[in-house]
Amino acid sequence: SPSSFSFTGEEGGANPANQTLGVSNTGGGTLNWSVSDNATWLSLAPASGSSTGETDNVTVSVNTSGLADGTYNAPITVTGNAPNSPVTVPVTLTVTAASVLFALVEAGSDANHTCGVTTGGDAYCWGKGFYGQLGNWSTDDMAVPMKVSGGLTFVSVSGGFGHTCGMTATGEAYCWGYGLSGQLGLGPGSTGDKLVPTFVSTGWAPPSANAGNAFTCGVTTGGQAYCWGLGTLGQLGNGSTVNKYVPTEVSGGLTFASVSAGSEHTCGVTTGGQAYCWGYGWFGRLGYGEEGDKFEPELVSGGLTFASVSAGMEHTCGVTTGGQAYCWGLGSSGRLGNGSSDPKLAPTEVTGGLTFGSVSAGGTHTCGVTIGGQAYCWGNGENGRLGYGDVSYKLEPELVSGGLTFESVSAGWGHTCGVTTEGKAYCWGQGGFGKLGNGSWEDKLVPTLVSGG
Repeated sequence: SPSSFSFTGEEGGANPANQTLGVSNTGGGTLNWSVSDNATWLSLAPASGSSTGETDNVTVSVNTSGLADGTYNAPITVTGNAPNSPVTVPVTLTVTAASVLFALVEAGSDANHTCGVTTGGDAYCWGKGFYGQLGNWSTDDMAVPMKVSGGLTFVSVSGGFGHTCGMTATGEAYCWGYGLSGQLGLGPGSTGDKLVPTFVSTGWAPPSANAGNAFTCGVTTGGQAYCWGLGTLGQLGNGSTVNKYVPTEVSGGLTFASVSAGSEHTCGVTTGGQAYCWGYGWFGRLGYGEEGDKFEPELVSGGLTFASVSAGMEHTCGVTTGGQAYCWGLGSSGRLGNGSSDPKLAPTEVTGGLTFGSVSAGGTHTCGVTIGGQAYCWGNGENGRLGYGDVSYKLEPELVSGGLTFESVSAGWGHTCGVTTEGKAYCWGQGGFGKLGNGSWEDKLVPTLVSGG
């Protein structure tokens, strides 16, 4: 007894607790028990039986080391002199996929795919894979997280329109996916798509690689900003409107702490907390008080000291060192969070009196995390991208449902993703191409756990 055993373990995790098989010898002589030589994951102790009339307790143990997720079956065979000999006792071991704990997840403001980095530095991507932007040697769409190939240890990843870039802990930049405009940074002779991470250059300050719409930007360890890829609207910030196929320094001699690549513009924060933007200026997304394009960094108006800025599709948001959120640019759908849908040519404070740790400007909506870990979203609510359980637009911050405590959130084109303080990844909103990572293409109105979490 019992007549069967069932064990459940996690891939790469601790072994399940041992169980006991009671064997009674009624036929005289010695009992023996064994398992198939092929079932190396299953072991018994002691190895042989007892005299007539005695009962032995046999310890049944399993070892999940090296086993992939799946179901494993093997019988224990007991032989002796009893009339019913031999007796078989089935053993089933179910190994589940290891829980993936994320340090960050990036939805990408122009993306139909999502990527994240685990606490161990592995990069995973999911969603649309047409250009190879998932980095797994495939162009298939994936509705669950797929590990990026190459065995690299990343500290950040960023998804743009059809391409992805990541930064390692040692300051190396890698890009993969769509490369036509030079957004992979591999040179004018290497504009083809790449299905796996491809080395760009070293000397970057992690985590700085930021992928926009057909261009990419980053910051070196010395604080110099570089951009590469599509430059037709001045979004590369080097004074021209031509494409650049390798990292090219942003003009102005500024020392940046971070940069954010949007759809057609770029913004950054200097080490002194000043915000600068450049590129396409329509609707005031550059924040300097007018709508003209700028081919070099232009100081954002207002004299605010920023901790971070986030460039979206047609608007920009930032958080000051005091935790106040400001947005500017196109205001339709309420994405600026100030109670109206009017455009703003300069930073305008988000209403609600909340103290934010970060904000993320997406396609037509914005999300942020307060210093207490609560996620709020505002703007276009279609497909549930605001995460409060409905699809109505919100002109002011609306609390995301679920009672989760978030470390960060990332607003994408039509979806949003976030990582909780426990390292669990959640996504919500538009589910096309599987970009929510839960195994389906369905929209979700509230945060839904990413598979493997």
